[in-house]
Amino acid sequence: MGHFLYFLNKMGYSNFIGIDISPQQVAFVRKYITNNVILADGFDFLKEAIRRREHFDIIVLNDVIEHIPKVKILELLKLILNTLKPGGKVFIKTGNMWNPFNLGIRYIDFTHETGFTENSLYQVLYTAGFRKIHVFGAREPCGRGIKAGIVRLINSSFHNIMRSIFRILLIPPPKILDKNIIAIGEKPSE
Repeated sequence: MGHFLYFLNKMGYSNFIGIDISPQQVAFVRKYITNNVILADGFDFLKEAIRRREHFDIIVLNDVIEHIPKVKILELLKLILNTLKPGGKVFIKTGNMWNPFNLGIRYIDFTHETGFTENSLYQVLYTAGFRKIHVFGAREPCGRGIKAGIVRLINSSFHNIMRSIFRILLIPPPKILDKNIIAIGEKPSE
């Protein structure tokens, strides 16, 4: 829907491009958000960028990687690695499958192909050639004040209870139980 492009636009950025395979999504973004969006298959776009020797500082995949078939994920990440400048970064946000309530996220959309945990997302980025990889929880903003404090307390308590349940079941508890995870991987400087 172009939320991230809207954010970039509002923050004053102009040197960005959005890519989507859906003609309806591209038309919507062009009409309501920005013209900095093109209709393209991500794989084709990246291959063409490599052919043209175009390089990017940052590539962002917001809720994208879970739509890629498992057998194509390494190919996608290697294409991204090859289109980044040395020291360039990929940012990936996806649902966290360690969160026991995220089976709904995994299966709510028929186009979801793969689910990730903090470990599997790190592993696939490392295998693709990224380094200085950081994976962390994407906490939902809940604002300030008493109500927000209560939400944070409940969330923290829930995570502690869940970690205890994992330990009781003799399963190593995950570090991250947030609804979404974010990974940042850096292309090594040559």
